[in-house]
Amino acid sequence: DIDWKNAFFQSVTTRTAGYFSYDQSILPPAGVVLTIILMFIGASPGSTGGGVKTTSFFTAVKASFSLLLGRNPTAFKREISGESVMKAFFVIIISVLLVAAATTLISITDPEFTSDKILYEVVSAYATVGLTMGITPSISTPGKLILIIMMFLGRVGFMTIITSFARRRQTGARYIEEKVIIG
Repeated sequence: DIDWKNAFFQSVTTRTAGYFSYDQSILPPAGVVLTIILMFIGASPGSTGGGVKTTSFFTAVKASFSLLLGRNPTAFKREISGESVMKAFFVIIISVLLVAAATTLISITDPEFTSDKILYEVVSAYATVGLTMGITPSISTPGKLILIIMMFLGRVGFMTIITSFARRRQTGARYIEEKVIIG
């Protein structure tokens, strides 16, 4: 059973340094899920931590609630730009796809491990947290290479990689905005 001090420390360490005061391999299922979610959200921008970043998650949540209420997304008496909302959702969707792909690939290269343990390791690598359920030393070389790639993508950031290769072209025209029926 985990006490409140260890639970608090666990919630902080999932987004930063990877220190642990509680053996991750014996976390209850709810603790594993919560830890994976916190690692996936990650740290704040400008820090050394990875993940989708707290600001991206906050922006996506605010935009989702605003959409349900039929309002423009706002926070702290400021309107959140549509571009920021699109970037936040882009980062989250790409991150989910990368984590799913890496988890699937490692499930193929290392079928002896359960999906939850593999997902835990992949999200920990992507968020550059450093927590482990103890299976990392036993993962095959191809699996470790996948984790290394995930660490790189998570630390540098997918948006940074994409924008470094993309060329911005200035168009002289500005198009009329159109509302598209969704769903």
